[in-house]
Amino acid sequence: MVGFHRKTFKVHRLHYFLLTGELPRSVDHIDRNTVNNLPGNLRAACANIQAHNRELSSLNKSGYKGVSWDKARSKWVAHAVIDKHRKNLGRYDCKLEAKVAYDKYMLENNPYV
Repeated sequence: MVGFHRKTFKVHRLHYFLLTGELPRSVDHIDRNTVNNLPGNLRAACANIQAHNRELSSLNKSGYKGVSWDKARSKWVAHAVIDKHRKNLGRYDCKLEAKVAYDKYMLENNPYV
């Protein structure tokens, strides 16, 4: 954090401003390394971009984004969320099949990737 004109700013936001001349509401680290403020690692990012770039939750059991276990049906479920809209992508016997379904859907439909 850096103080400037009685306001507090995050360093990576000021760095982005110095590089581009614009100060967006939020700036994202592409490689998720918050110490790496190199020009190629910073981008203006809305909440959707930041959500897509987020690390897996520690509660994630599958190891893959968008894949979870359906205990009632004993199947892996693939689901995607874009702009707060959840899309069920089907149930699969193998978690790798569910991951492929998620990746394919996100590549074809996610404008933030």
